[in-house]
Amino acid sequence: MEAGLAVASGLQLDEVLFRLVEAGRALTGARYSALGVLDETGNALSQFITSGMDDEQRRLIGALPRGRGILGVLIHDATPLRLTDLGDDPRSVGFPPNHPPMHSFLGVPVTAGGAVFGNLYLTERVDGEFSAEDEEIATLLAAHAGVAIQNARLYAQANEHAEALRRALTDLSSVSTINEAILSDRPTEQVLGLIADRARESLGVRLTAIAIPDTDRTQSTFVAAAGEGRERVLGSTVGMDSTTGTVLFARRALTIDDPDVGDELGAKTAAFVPLTHRGDALGVLAAADPADGRQFDDDDIGVLGLFAARAVLALEVSRGLEGERRRVEAEARLADAERRGQVRRETLVRIVEAQEEERGRIARELHDEFGQHLASVLLGLRLVEQVGVADEARAAMSELVQTINAAISQLRTLAIELRPTALDDLGLVAALERLTESYARRTGLRVELVVDDIADRLPPLVETTVYRVVQESLTNIAKHGAAESVIVRGEVRGSELVVTVVDDGKGFDSNTQPGGFGLNSMRERSEMVAGTVRVTSLPGKGTTVELRVPR
Repeated sequence: MEAGLAVASGLQLDEVLFRLVEAGRALTGARYSALGVLDETGNALSQFITSGMDDEQRRLIGALPRGRGILGVLIHDATPLRLTDLGDDPRSVGFPPNHPPMHSFLGVPVTAGGAVFGNLYLTERVDGEFSAEDEEIATLLAAHAGVAIQNARLYAQANEHAEALRRALTDLSSVSTINEAILSDRPTEQVLGLIADRARESLGVRLTAIAIPDTDRTQSTFVAAAGEGRERVLGSTVGMDSTTGTVLFARRALTIDDPDVGDELGAKTAAFVPLTHRGDALGVLAAADPADGRQFDDDDIGVLGLFAARAVLALEVSRGLEGERRRVEAEARLADAERRGQVRRETLVRIVEAQEEERGRIARELHDEFGQHLASVLLGLRLVEQVGVADEARAAMSELVQTINAAISQLRTLAIELRPTALDDLGLVAALERLTESYARRTGLRVELVVDDIADRLPPLVETTVYRVVQESLTNIAKHGAAESVIVRGEVRGSELVVTVVDDGKGFDSNTQPGGFGLNSMRERSEMVAGTVRVTSLPGKGTTVELRVPR
């Protein structure tokens, strides 16, 4: 009855088992009683509770039995065993020094729910051998002990499950909070500080810290810390010969139980986990001194690794956001540059159009007004010459007529160069033909024009650009090229019109002499129509100017 009440009383397991051992000794008349509790493997004893010996006797005997001999028989064969004399059984291995003599023996298994938890031992019955009634009593007490042990273990398991559930819920809450922080675009140091704090709470440690290596990887800086000692660690640096540096380079977790670790974390025991991503070490997450004084185990390293993964995610998201931020800024600068370039091109187009319009106006005035005036003067001189003049004035009159004819020719050439009417009326090919013919007459150079048949007219600005680039190229050849022949070639290549001007002159080093105002003008004109100009030349090898424009 007392044994059952003890089991139901909710007392501590050790006290319940001791009462059961005491009850067994009192009910069976045994001088000594004991209860051995098996460990989780079921092959050895984890507890051995005795009754009938004082503390001094237990001290003299020494270590608890290891479950050999008769005790080992009961461990491996969970059935009741009664012996008249332990020493007579061949399975007995004797007693250790200072152990009291024992002869009669009764052992019964401690079971509950079909599981064996240990054995109840009774020895040295005062009135001789143990009886069947003693065995029934011992079996009943052992059953109570089995229930008590089973309940205690179930309670412990329930507590472990509850603690595991609490930790899982805490970790889940931490993960959710950390994810929100990562995605909220908060500063990286704040997110890492939150991760360090949640890791400290989850592990129950004194201090956690996160170190990030510098760009040159000569040292690491603790950019986040949480817990006692945070002020001392946060912002401090350690070299690559430190534990943090070793873990960073080795990319492997490490636990240390060494007071000398104090230089880094001021810890008696510490754990370090690398922050790795695609084989690259981004930093180290460290934890110091569990609150209950235990050592770090594999479970702790696993939990620390989960928070390390969150830290890696935070760093990668931060890196990605920074990269995106820089990309957006670069795109903004590029867009601004493109806008400025577009404005510049539009301005150049307006300027060139205005220039061409003014050139056309001046060309028309030169041709229509000044040309007509000179023609009228020439006609008047011829009329005067027909009427008759003195012989002395005839030579002067003839020279004056020649001068006026030359002026009219130069005036026409100037008008054509300013704005050829053929470019507006007949198109690009006809304008290039007249340009090269006139150029050949004036310079005496051999000029060959080879142009594909272009059935359709090109946009006015494109035609003007091509004409002006060819004109500028020919002018440069006449001034600087010292050439004997020139080839102007135009051909259609897909969606582009490619025009080249090739001379056999003295050339120049285009790598060291990029060109002057004329070349810059050609490039600006080509950019206005989304074209390109490339000049290639070598000393003594002539010069080639290539213009590409979209059709």
